[in-house]
Amino acid sequence: MAQISVDGQVISEIELKTSAKNNPYVRFEIVEYIGKGEKQRAQYFHVCAFAEHALGIVNAGIGKGSHIQLYGKLEVETYGKRDGKGVGKRMKIMLKDWGSIPIGESKRQTSLDKAPPEMVMPDEVIEIDGDKEPMPK
Repeated sequence: MAQISVDGQVISEIELKTSAKNNPYVRFEIVEYIGKGEKQRAQYFHVCAFAEHALGIVNAGIGKGSHIQLYGKLEVETYGKRDGKGVGKRMKIMLKDWGSIPIGESKRQTSLDKAPPEMVMPDEVIEIDGDKEPMPK
C-alpha cells in the first residue's frame, strides 16, 4: 500500500454528500506543483474523505482555492469518462489526515496530530517504465 503526503491547492468545489449507508463524504481535486523554474510541473489528485475528515474539511471552510496538506493512501483509479467513450486513469488519495495551509505562510500550520509513519527504504529499488502505460492528464 502506497502512502502519500501532498501539499496542494483545491481546484474544485467541495460539497458534503451522504452515502447510501448514511455516512458523510466529500470528493474533490487538488493540484501540487513540483520542481522549480522551467522544470516546474503540476500533479493532479482526486481526493476522497469520509466521516470526521469530510465533516472537518467542510466545517473548516476548505474550498476551491484553499491550500491544504493531505496524508493518505495513494491508488490509481480507473473511471468512466464523462462523454461515455472509454475509461481514464487518475491518482486518487484516500484521506487519512489533513491540515490547512494559510496563504502566504512559509511554514505549515496544520491540524495533523501525528507525523506520518517513518518511511523505510527497500533494499532493492524496482524501476518502473512509465512509457508502457501513460499516466492520467
